[in-house]
Amino acid sequence: ASHSVATVAPDWQQRSMQAWKTAPLFLGLAGLVLFGGLTGFIMFALNHRAPSSADRRPRQTVPPDHLPVALAGTLAGPTGGIPWAGAIGTLFDLAHRGVLQIKVPDNATWLTRRDYVLVLQDRPRNLHEHERTLVDILFTTKTGPSDTVRFSQLSRAFMSGGWKRFTRAVTAELRQEGLLDAEREHTRSGALRVGIGLVIAAVVGFGAALPFVDRIGGFVLTIPGALLIAGVTGIIVGSTLTPLSDKGLERARL
Repeated sequence: ASHSVATVAPDWQQRSMQAWKTAPLFLGLAGLVLFGGLTGFIMFALNHRAPSSADRRPRQTVPPDHLPVALAGTLAGPTGGIPWAGAIGTLFDLAHRGVLQIKVPDNATWLTRRDYVLVLQDRPRNLHEHERTLVDILFTTKTGPSDTVRFSQLSRAFMSGGWKRFTRAVTAELRQEGLLDAEREHTRSGALRVGIGLVIAAVVGFGAALPFVDRIGGFVLTIPGALLIAGVTGIIVGSTLTPLSDKGLERARL
């Protein structure tokens, strides 16, 4: 019979009972956080959708204008972000125009024959700002200017701050062309900041809640879990919002 052996329930049983007593509170708070976060971000995304077009013209097979490769690649992307392919495409475009030369390295072995070399031929004055920035990133080392760089060294050049310089230059030219909308850029970055902030709050919440799991039960972790889901949703929503202007969207459809 109950209490026939021990008049007090063991600690593990008391903790389990306490956890189930507090479960409705934590589950309710987590549900409110999750519902509020998901609903808020979904409504935010619906209210800030870019205008759609009923234009069903087939895609062109030739470039519609002389927009540089990196800018055109940004417009063609699904989110309006600057892709890595934009930098590589710019390199091949510069090679096509004679600014660069791509060749197999001298005395190449079977291990290095695919590690092509970029050779700087000229620095013409009529380069776009992002093209000039790209040339400076690749052909300026810690010891000074250089005329050659291997393909295997490209990622290292971009990782040491070069990618930010390149994206800033491309973004500046997109703004000059009127292809970006300042308000949409602000909206996109705001959603991303809120989403990232919620993810950080979730990580801090997990760390703060862990010491209380044994005392009040694992349901306390549902609140930071809800914050994490809401934050990831915010990041996804922010990433899908386009920063392009109406002009940029129109040119992207060409």
